[in-house]
Amino acid sequence: MNFTFQKLDELRNIKNDRKAVEVALAGYLLETENLKLSAESLRGMNNSKLANKIIDELFYQRQVLANVLGVEKNDLKNYALMYSFNNLISSAFYVGSEDDIFKTIKSHIDTIESAQLKIEELDYILAYSPTATFKEYILSLQLEIIEDRIASGFIDTSESNYFESKFLAIRNTEYYKKMTIALEKKKQEDLIQELTKGVWIDEVFSRVPGEEVEILQDFKMRLAKIKLEKLDQKIDDLQVYEDTKILLKEAKNEIIASIYGEMEPTQTLSVLQDIVIKNDSITTSPSSAYCLRLGYELGEREKDGTKYTVCFFGNQECEELAFYKGECKFIEDSVE
Repeated sequence: MNFTFQKLDELRNIKNDRKAVEVALAGYLLETENLKLSAESLRGMNNSKLANKIIDELFYQRQVLANVLGVEKNDLKNYALMYSFNNLISSAFYVGSEDDIFKTIKSHIDTIESAQLKIEELDYILAYSPTATFKEYILSLQLEIIEDRIASGFIDTSESNYFESKFLAIRNTEYYKKMTIALEKKKQEDLIQELTKGVWIDEVFSRVPGEEVEILQDFKMRLAKIKLEKLDQKIDDLQVYEDTKILLKEAKNEIIASIYGEMEPTQTLSVLQDIVIKNDSITTSPSSAYCLRLGYELGEREKDGTKYTVCFFGNQECEELAFYKGECKFIEDSVE
């Protein structure tokens, strides 16, 4: 390990001598090959300290090669980076775990203040990443940096355009598509697990007539056998009042929102599009349904330019939500 650093330092100290650079570079690349062979003999030793040191050199060598060979891309620099990177990263994987290597990379990136420079440093790693898993990790780290920077605010137009173009480039990769599909599958599994527990049904018990509780308890017991895309239909088939069905769907939608947030399911899991109730699909609120269930009528009032719904019963009326909550006070022939 010390020999590679020594050769790298020799390379760094060469000034304006192309031939000397090429000789020193060949010596450095040979040492990275020797390091790889030595590390291979230590395969499985799980030496995180040594693995971290190798990753540190990986970043250091990029700086040295940029100073010696120029910041612009050229064949010699590209070959040197690719050859040495493969040797160094292979050596790190031989002596350390994948988690250790990822943590070291993350720690190095965290020392860089500029989000754009962080992305560019990760681009270097991404260009020579040896495995799909490694590339997926780098891409996810880049996405995390972009999201954090955007969330922080105070982004000028040029920076915004840079992150937008970078995000679009990442989104078009096969790795991103795989990650998206994996994420959606994980969310679907979480959704199935949460819905099957039936806690969302328990929360409805206190808001429905007593005679419906047993029906809902039986429904809860059958949840594990109900397919997600059929859940709304099964709720509609229950022998309960319409406002109870609405309450159930709203409770179910809260579970979906807690897992998916604002994210729209993609076509890769189109089944989820069938189980997410759009806001405009519920035309009647629980309070309105409760009024109608009791045989009363709904009407509309306006106060200070604001319209609101009331429940009419006989010659009396009450704002529908207050009526639903039992908050109306009856005084003679009127309802306040």
